[in-house]
Amino acid sequence: MSKQAIISVLVLVVFGGAGFLIWKSREPAQPTEPVFVAPTVEIVVAKAESLSLPVQTQGTVVARAESEITPEVAGRVEWMAPNFVAGGSFKPSEVLLRIDSRDYELGVEQARSRVAQAELRLSQIKAEAEQARAEWAAYSDQPPPPLAVRIPQIEEAESTAAAARADLERTQLALSKTSVRAPPYSGRVLGVMTGLGQVVAPGRPIAKVFNIDSLEVRLPLTDPQVGLIGLPPPGRPIETPPEVELSTLVGGKQQVWKARMTRTEAALDPRTRVVFGIAEMPDDAAESMGFGLSVGQFVQATVTGSPRADVYSLPRSALRGDDQVMIVDAQSKLRFRQVGVVNKSGERVVVSSGLDDGDKVVVSPIEFPVDGMAVTIRKPS
Repeated sequence: MSKQAIISVLVLVVFGGAGFLIWKSREPAQPTEPVFVAPTVEIVVAKAESLSLPVQTQGTVVARAESEITPEVAGRVEWMAPNFVAGGSFKPSEVLLRIDSRDYELGVEQARSRVAQAELRLSQIKAEAEQARAEWAAYSDQPPPPLAVRIPQIEEAESTAAAARADLERTQLALSKTSVRAPPYSGRVLGVMTGLGQVVAPGRPIAKVFNIDSLEVRLPLTDPQVGLIGLPPPGRPIETPPEVELSTLVGGKQQVWKARMTRTEAALDPRTRVVFGIAEMPDDAAESMGFGLSVGQFVQATVTGSPRADVYSLPRSALRGDDQVMIVDAQSKLRFRQVGVVNKSGERVVVSSGLDDGDKVVVSPIEFPVDGMAVTIRKPS
């Protein structure tokens, strides 16, 4: 055997013997209990309170009064006001358009002539009646018969004169209607459907206008939102109109207006099954600010709800799923609770049932939570 092989065998024997000695001298392993570290959680203490819950919705500004301007007489348009155009503004009862009045002026003159003729005939018959009465008295002490003293003729002449005067008044009224006036409110023109030289006819609209001093907003409300606000069934009067805050961007700036929900529409919308609440702006409120509301403008609305007693306001992070929270019981154990959620807005959630005063509600996330697991409450720093 070579010298190198002998050395290799000796090395193997030495290391093998050392390993055997180490194996023989080992101590037996002792079993240990696993150490469980309870997760640390953050909590808030539930406290019942009375809250007025806001309801968020949105809607479109509409005019409370819209009108169609319709001429009452026929004729050719001979003059239109410069502001009688789409987008133009007008004052109450302002003259917006004039119709050719020559035919109506002639009618007035003819009616005056008929009145004069009728009154002249009435005067003549009355004079004849006086003469006949005097002649009868000269020859008889008996009362004269009606026909002898022209009583039927007088009545007929008086009726003819009254009809002539009524005809004159009617023609004068028709003449006055050749000046087409705006409705009795300040407003704006949505559209005009006529022009200079065109012939207009009674009953055919020539323009559409709306009132700028009385604006309102139609706000869609779901059934839960109706309950939060405390509104009566659709169509019934609202005894205490809730306040509404309207806001939108106007000219690049956020503008806010105050309004009140004074009524609801009479029925649910058949397509969306929502009821529309009507928020009315105070007269001139929009125009009294730096920027006014415009018809057709989209606005966000916050409606002040009716006060709710014994509800709990919690951070949004306390809610697990749609209707569940976790609390820590007196033994520092985690427990699941089903709750009744009445409102979610922003970073808060409002609960009406499922909690008691003093409950410790978990607001921090927990990985793989198990009902009954031990937890540690993080102390505030």
